[in-house]
Amino acid sequence: MIATKLGYDSDAYSSVITSNGTTAISLLLHHISNHPRTGILFLGPVYFSAVHLARRLGIQHRVAPIVWTTASSFSLRKTFELLGETREKFLWVTNPIYGTGCRLPDEDFKTLRQLIDHERHTVIVDEAYATQEQLIGPALSVDGANVLRAVSAVSICRTSPINGTCATTILTLNPRLLASHHRQTGGVLFS
Repeated sequence: MIATKLGYDSDAYSSVITSNGTTAISLLLHHISNHPRTGILFLGPVYFSAVHLARRLGIQHRVAPIVWTTASSFSLRKTFELLGETREKFLWVTNPIYGTGCRLPDEDFKTLRQLIDHERHTVIVDEAYATQEQLIGPALSVDGANVLRAVSAVSICRTSPINGTCATTILTLNPRLLASHHRQTGGVLFS
């Protein structure tokens, strides 16, 4: 399984997965479909292909629009307050403003970190957030190749190791980065 070979551990305490592009979305959703008891909460505007494929694969999912607080800002925290308890294992956050230049406010990154570290959710974020220090940490450079090199780096562990593994697993499924990683390592990515 490609995700496993890149370091994804479905039994890990928590995970951050960055995803971008239709191929990456397909790979990720097919992997998630192997865990049918876990649902996905899609937040904000989300790629049609993600919701469509989740439906086709029979993955339980909900789509919840992000709450806009003004014409140019939004809040995940207010979104979660309206949603109440988040029962889904996977939270899927796509860049919600598509090219307006807006980013998640700092308090939203704190909210996501809490969900990852304490609530045992897996957060899937758009590639635009892959290098956000507030979410992932300073171990990852803006250079996409370094994102993959950092997958197995001890420095990405955000909490104490559990059973000898990082408590937080960082994975990118960007096909371009996968190809770059394959060239650099000569490793076999697909089984």
